[in-house]
Amino acid sequence: MKIDWNSYTKEEEDKFNSLPLQEKLDILEKNWDDERAIELTSAQLASMEKSLPEPVSATKLALKTRIPHTALSLREVLYARMYDISAIAFDQLKSGNSIAGIILTRAALETVALMGMFAIRIREYLQDESEDKLDQFLKSSLLGSKDDSTEIEAINILTFINRVDKENPGLRKMFNDLSEMAHPNWAGTLASYGRFDTKSITLHIERKAMQPPIIFGLLPLSSALDIFAEQYNESAKTVDALYRWYANKYDIQYED
Repeated sequence: MKIDWNSYTKEEEDKFNSLPLQEKLDILEKNWDDERAIELTSAQLASMEKSLPEPVSATKLALKTRIPHTALSLREVLYARMYDISAIAFDQLKSGNSIAGIILTRAALETVALMGMFAIRIREYLQDESEDKLDQFLKSSLLGSKDDSTEIEAINILTFINRVDKENPGLRKMFNDLSEMAHPNWAGTLASYGRFDTKSITLHIERKAMQPPIIFGLLPLSSALDIFAEQYNESAKTVDALYRWYANKYDIQYED
């Protein structure tokens, strides 16, 4: 699919957005334009900034169950985290600090995975009413840890990435590609910070000159922002359904 950014129509945009994630990534890579990508990501972040979460107040339902309020709390916390991480990643990528931006983009993708899993767990609950499974997920997501700083164990993020990858094929590959540079492997160390002069047999340390091209971080960052926005908007309906389900269960009038 060839994209002419100067005459990109709404029909073409809708067609593109309907494609699977991996196919979209392949098309964007073939039609990559740094200036256009920076403009798009800037607009995505500006849109997020206008809708930063407000305080999450408890309703009368909280006297009966904590689950709806906890679910909404997780949703809004993830939004704030996604915006902060992505905004700083964007700044780093634009300034030529690609590795720093890639490390943060990887963290943003982990946030996408958790938001995706959040939507899945609530959908499952509304179908099978497995309250214990949903409650455990919410608690481990908000209060879980791997260093025993809390009493609840956090679930390995790869579990979520693999599960969400089933709905968005290409997510795990994108995560793996970012990890290769985020970890102190060849791609994230010597390839990004070292320039070897064979004549003088000298390794020159380069902080920016050898860093990966901006596409390596900006393509997955922009894609992650797209996926997150879709998940966040769709989860509004499922969280609302969750509130209504509990309101009906406890015979409490639900206020939007």
